[in-house]
Amino acid sequence: MLDQFRSLETILAVKAPILILHGTEDRIIPFAFGRQLFDAASEPKRFVRIEGGNHARNLEQGRMAAVEEFLAAIESRSPDRASTGAVTPARAP
Repeated sequence: MLDQFRSLETILAVKAPILILHGTEDRIIPFAFGRQLFDAASEPKRFVRIEGGNHARNLEQGRMAAVEEFLAAIESRSPDRASTGAVTPARAP
């Protein structure tokens, strides 16, 4: 490949929560590669195995709930949340 994206090297620098959804029937990126990327990632992280899923349309096939659950869990741990549940806007530098 001329244009390579070195995901394993890049994910080591990610400091944000990570959610990886990967289909077991993905013929573009093998399932084992998705699992390897997840294993290399820092916490907090979550891996969702999509049995029979391919490379596309996984969210449309009922996996949006996993994304919503992940985001809700991250939001509930956020130190920027006010007691009302509102998110405090970021301050300008």
